[in-house]
Amino acid sequence: MDLVIGLILSPGMSSRVRAKLFASYVLVALAAFVAATTLSETLWPALIIAVVIALMAAYYASGSTADMLSRLAATIGELGDENSPPREPDDPDSLEPVATALTEADNRFRQVIAQLTTDKETRDLILNNMRDGVLLLDSKAEIILANPAIGRIFRLDVGDLVGRTLVHAIPSQELDDLVASVIAKEAEAEADFDTFMPRERHLEAVGLPIRDELGMSGVLLVIHDTTGKQRIEAVRRDFVANVSHELKTPVSGITLLADTIITGLETDPSQAKAFARKLKRETDRLAQLVRDLLDLSQLEAEKMRPVSTQISLSDVALKAVTEQTEAAASAGISLRTEFATDLPKITGSEEQLELLVRNLIDNGVKYTPKGGDILLSTKTTGGFVALIIKDTGIGIPQSDQKRIFERFYRVDKNRSRETGGTGLGLSIVKHVVENHNGQVKVESTVGLGSKFTILLPTT
Repeated sequence: MDLVIGLILSPGMSSRVRAKLFASYVLVALAAFVAATTLSETLWPALIIAVVIALMAAYYASGSTADMLSRLAATIGELGDENSPPREPDDPDSLEPVATALTEADNRFRQVIAQLTTDKETRDLILNNMRDGVLLLDSKAEIILANPAIGRIFRLDVGDLVGRTLVHAIPSQELDDLVASVIAKEAEAEADFDTFMPRERHLEAVGLPIRDELGMSGVLLVIHDTTGKQRIEAVRRDFVANVSHELKTPVSGITLLADTIITGLETDPSQAKAFARKLKRETDRLAQLVRDLLDLSQLEAEKMRPVSTQISLSDVALKAVTEQTEAAASAGISLRTEFATDLPKITGSEEQLELLVRNLIDNGVKYTPKGGDILLSTKTTGGFVALIIKDTGIGIPQSDQKRIFERFYRVDKNRSRETGGTGLGLSIVKHVVENHNGQVKVESTVGLGSKFTILLPTT
C-alpha cells in the first residue's frame, strides 16, 4: 500500500497517469474492503483503510485540478486584453484541449480588436481632416457622430452635439426639413441655403438614408460650405457686368462718331477734323481699358510665381516718373521726386513695380487740379522700403477709402471718365503689392489731397 500511495503522490507523474492509477487503486481498495467485510467479523479496520487512501489521493488530485482551473480562469480573464502577452498551450494535463481552444480564441480576439482599432483610427483620420461637415443621425434624428468641420461651420463645440437631436443642436430649419424628407421618403435629398447663425454662410447639404437588415436606421448628412465659391461667383458676375458696361461706352461713342464723320464729310467737311479728334480720344480710352484688363489678368496669373530679381526701388520709380513727366506737364501739374540714395535692394519684379508707380502717378494726375503738385519719395522704415506718393488733389472721402482698390470703383465717376480713367488703376496697384508680400496704405482729406504709402519687405 505504501508503494502505491507513493506512486500516486509522485510529483513527476502527469495528472492523466495519476488519475488512471488512482482509479485502479480505488477498485483494488474496494475489492479489499469487500473481502475484509466478508472474511472478517470487524468492518471498521477495512473501512478506515479505504477512506484514508481515497482522501489522500483525492486531496492531491484536487490540488492539481484546482491549479489547472486557476490557470484556466486566468486565461479566460485575459481574453482580448491587448496589454497581456499572447498565450501558448503548455499544459500537458487533461484540460489541454480546453486551454488550447481558449488560447486560439484569444489570438483571434486580439486580431479582431487590432483590426477594429486600425479601422477606427483610419475613420477618425478621414473625418477629422475633411473640409465638409459630416453628421450621423439615428432614426429619431439624434446625433451619433459629428466631425470637427461641423464645429467650424456652425461655430459649435462638437463634443456637446452627440446625443442631442438635430433641431436642438443646430438651429437650421433647412437642415431639419432635409432630414425629415430623407426619413419620410427613405431616399437621398439635397438642400442649398443661406444661414445667418452664428454668421452668414452659404451651405449645400446632402442627406443619405442609412439602412440595415431591419430597414432604415439613420441619416448621413454631408454639409459643404460654398460661401467662398459664391463670393467668387458674385465677383465674376460683377466683373463681367462692369467690363461690358465699360466697353459699351467707348464702343458706342466710336460708332456714333464714325457715323457723324461719314455724314459730316458730305454736309460739313470742316467739322470732320473735330469729330476725328473725339474719335481718337474714345479709341485711346478703349485701348487703355484693354491694356489695364490685360495687366490685371497677368498680375493675377503671376501671383503664385516666385519673384527673385534684386532691384532698386528708387531706380524703378525714377524710370516711371520720366515716362509720366510729359503727361503731368500737359495737365499743368508739377511732378517732383525725393528719392533716398542708400536704400537696400528688394526682391521683386521690375516690370510689375514700374507698372505700380505709373498707375499711382496717373491716378494723381487725373484727380489733381491744374497747378497742383505730386511728390514721390522713398525711405527705409523698419524692415521695409517705403514708396510714398503724395498729391494735392481733390481727396478721397473716408467712406470711400476702403473701396478704392476694388475693380472699376471710382470716387468721382464723371471726372474719371472725362480724364480717360478705367477704374482699374488702384486695383492693379493692390495686386502688385500683394505679389510682393507688401502693404499699401492710404491717407486722404477731401479738398487737400491724398497720400499713398507702399511698404515692400527688404528680405
